[in-house]
Amino acid sequence: KKWTMPRDAAPSHLLKEADGTFWVAQLGGFKVSRFDPATAVLTEWPDSARRPTAFVKKADGTLWIPETNGTLTSFDPATGTFVYRRSTDTDKPIYSLTYPLLDSDGSIWSADFLRGSLLRFAPDGSTATRWTLPDLYSQPSKIIRGPDGAIWISLYNAAQLARFDPATAELRTFSVGVFVLPFDMKVYKDRIAYTEQQGGEVGVFDPRGVTPAGTKTLEAVEIT
Repeated sequence: KKWTMPRDAAPSHLLKEADGTFWVAQLGGFKVSRFDPATAVLTEWPDSARRPTAFVKKADGTLWIPETNGTLTSFDPATGTFVYRRSTDTDKPIYSLTYPLLDSDGSIWSADFLRGSLLRFAPDGSTATRWTLPDLYSQPSKIIRGPDGAIWISLYNAAQLARFDPATAELRTFSVGVFVLPFDMKVYKDRIAYTEQQGGEVGVFDPRGVTPAGTKTLEAVEIT
């Protein structure tokens, strides 16, 4: 069974609720929406920031949305209101936030897809720590907690997966091919399963015993 979304909606992300409904990010429609398959009712809230790619849900019921224009947005379904947070760093602004990871302490990990940096936002979104990647044009995309507890990032334009240790700020990069585009990642049997969009493949990477292509300690910068 299929349901046709509004014209130009370009639904990009689903988040299932316990009642069987889904939150839907409309990448093209600039909206956050909730869809009930049982009734086929779609409720929409316009998101004026830009293009919501994906979101995470916090314990208080709010949705947190990194936007493609560099804004970190929170949405309260109870009131239907959005709160937009933009960095005040005019020298090095955040250009485009990518897919989020909600950590156990309530902080939100994301990355600047266009300017190659990793970001960890405080639970209230008021401040962030930024680590600039060695390759500004590596296009960091998806972020997960790996089987080793570290942060893993897919570097879309660099054909690499990267392991980041927040405690030491050490970044290790691992090449997964030539002219490949690694994107999504999941933990699989103590390894990293990933999708590759150039050749249309799914791979499994085991970092144990593999020599990194590069190792570097990144500098942490606090921003507001």
